[in-house]
Amino acid sequence: MRIVYLNPSGQMGGAEVALLDLLASLRAARPEWDLHLIAGAEGALIPRAESLGVHAMALPFPHTLARLGDAGGGGPAGAQFTRAALLKKLFQAGSPVISYVRELKSALRQIQPDAIHTNGFKMHVLGARARPHKSIPVIWHVRDYVGARPLMARLLRWHARACAAVVTNSQSVADDVRAVCGDKLKIYPVYDAIDLEHFSTAGEKLDLDSIAGLPAPAPGTLRVGLLAT
Repeated sequence: MRIVYLNPSGQMGGAEVALLDLLASLRAARPEWDLHLIAGAEGALIPRAESLGVHAMALPFPHTLARLGDAGGGGPAGAQFTRAALLKKLFQAGSPVISYVRELKSALRQIQPDAIHTNGFKMHVLGARARPHKSIPVIWHVRDYVGARPLMARLLRWHARACAAVVTNSQSVADDVRAVCGDKLKIYPVYDAIDLEHFSTAGEKLDLDSIAGLPAPAPGTLRVGLLAT
């Protein structure tokens, strides 16, 4: 079995940590499988994947594609820019995106995968368009809500026929994908694994209050915040 994983970023974030855990688990469970990774940018993800025995490479996004995003183009995510501005970005990215799809398809032809596993909204669409043959299944691994993304919701809906199955990191995200793409798409919620040896409470701990110049919290204080990896 030869599987190609597509990821938009080469940097390490929460999704990339989860992807590496998946690759490590597959390497242990199926050591005979041939695993490949193509990232949309250079970064620490490449050598980390290679250390697991994965054939990893960067196929950098063109600048206009890398900067293209619709999270602030309306819907629940807010409207930091107008739909007209979003359409302008799409027009500017059109030709580079077509060229990138050709490059990605060429890379996939050389690898000859049995399956393509995509991560990140951009790679869900690019992977669906770049697969060398319609017989190659494409699996989307969705970790974010797409219903709040006006452009991406349409793009995923249009490309859902090319997707053999969707893996989500929660039932809530699965429900969101189903609301956008319809009931015909096979969707499987699978929780991300956690490496308890790496993410352990043993050892020294940072005094975040002191670092931030804040007094120690009162007993029973509940902290709510965003954890960045």
